[in-house]
Amino acid sequence: SWTKKTALPAPVMAKAVPATAPPALSPSNGLTEAQRFVAQARKILDDGDEMNRETYTLAEELLKKAEAADVTEASAWALHARLSYYLTYFAFDRSSARFEALRTQADRVVQLARGSLEAQLADAQSRMAFGQDLPGVERQLQALAAKFPNDWRVYRELGYCCMRLRKMAESLEAVNRALQLSPDNPRLNGDKVNVLVVSGRSAEAESGIAGILQSRSSARLLAYEVYLKLTWSGDLAGAAAAVRGWPAWFLLEDRGIAHAGILALWSREPARALEIVQKFSRDYIRDFFYTGPRAVLSAWAYEQAGHPESARADWRIALQVADRELSAAPGDPVALHWKAWALARLGENGGSG
Repeated sequence: SWTKKTALPAPVMAKAVPATAPPALSPSNGLTEAQRFVAQARKILDDGDEMNRETYTLAEELLKKAEAADVTEASAWALHARLSYYLTYFAFDRSSARFEALRTQADRVVQLARGSLEAQLADAQSRMAFGQDLPGVERQLQALAAKFPNDWRVYRELGYCCMRLRKMAESLEAVNRALQLSPDNPRLNGDKVNVLVVSGRSAEAESGIAGILQSRSSARLLAYEVYLKLTWSGDLAGAAAAVRGWPAWFLLEDRGIAHAGILALWSREPARALEIVQKFSRDYIRDFFYTGPRAVLSAWAYEQAGHPESARADWRIALQVADRELSAAPGDPVALHWKAWALARLGENGGSG
């Protein structure tokens, strides 16, 4: 099976940690108001899809209520730090404000519950987000794994850290251990596919996804299925069939629009590409498959369709959006790339600016 392909020794377990937290508890169980908000937020995060921004929005509203009700409730700050970490990791929010919020949230957990597992996980996540002393973070997480051998979350973060360090064998080992503790967890299955793809083991990733999608899935795994059909097997028809089975909300998210829009362009279906792209509400797409102005995709679609004036109008928009991104981050290579593309398509050299 997917989780038994590697010859790893099974960890000694008294009881496997479940993939999701128990349901939110009622007021009669003795929890404080803040703790009840945290329990509700944790359930939303654990049950929701990690590629759906509404999951994070709802959970964050509850966590802010928890922190307002009791500023010393460490569990609220710990869960909030985890939420902020994944918002940055999946590129939902990589603003300086979000990174600073993550730093603050992690620091408060450490102050309120120093030495606890939650505090150490929050600290590790914050340091990974900022790229601070990754070898030290790896040692920290290895120590936590020895102390908490039955908590899949520790192994998940260890897998992330090792991947950041380009220690791909160690990353895969950590993810496999997490899956032994929490079988069929879609988040962990997504992590495993990610490690395999980054390691250049696309054939193994594609065969693994075929089995995973028969059980508990996620939008992240659905996107990886399409990504591999596009970049590995070249199965455009299969990719299109897969996209037709996506939940509607995913076509309004950055990862969904990036994959579906590029699929339509590669399939030489400009009308379909325009239909997809024009429903996207934001003017900048942020995803590992495509990052850049939305107008770039629509400009390409208009070019394919033989509408040069409409394409020029969208290249002009792409240029404006790229300039806006560069005003915030002058050295941004992605924004510079698309500014150059737009200028070339418009027949301009950019002048002296």
